[in-house]
Amino acid sequence: MITSINMQPTMRHEAIPAKSGNVFLSASVLNSSLFPLIPGEASVYLNNIFIAKSSVKAVSPNERFIFSLGIDHAVKVDYKPALEFTEKIGTIAKWSSITHEQKIIIKNTKDERILITVHEHVPKTNDEKIKVNLISPVLDAKGAEGAESQDSADTPSPGARLNSAHNLEWTVEVEPHQESELLVKWSMEYPIEAIVSFREQF
Repeated sequence: MITSINMQPTMRHEAIPAKSGNVFLSASVLNSSLFPLIPGEASVYLNNIFIAKSSVKAVSPNERFIFSLGIDHAVKVDYKPALEFTEKIGTIAKWSSITHEQKIIIKNTKDERILITVHEHVPKTNDEKIKVNLISPVLDAKGAEGAESQDSADTPSPGARLNSAHNLEWTVEVEPHQESELLVKWSMEYPIEAIVSFREQF
């Protein structure tokens, strides 16, 4: 059956500023009709302007799905140089301590409020001798470590959480023509003789 369906999308932005200065826009759409959508190719328009062709999976009634809308050049992310402070602690047992601070500035030049999720790596260790503490931001009550990623079609709620890969997902709303400053701060303590190396995984 061929029919016309009006759906109200929720726009969401995502960025991994440690990897790229681009901000990506997608639309989370609820199939609020009584009709299933069959898989196939779709033409995507934003503000009556053709964006791209995309593949649509099979979507059941009352199921959400996502359309990628590419890079949104009206939203900027400024990834400031990180600050690190190292000190030696302890009198008998010597420990090294690292405090890492990362500022991320989000600039919204659009005429509307945006919802954006920023992904930032936070170290994780399986060695009980190494202690990692996330100082900022404060995680949501539902943001416990090991939660599933927000890559699903569900619209994320404002707040900070750690996903199953121990990456920080920080979702904020930014008003039109405003900017928001995020501060990611963590500390690490480890035996002074230990050799610590970092590996990022997104």
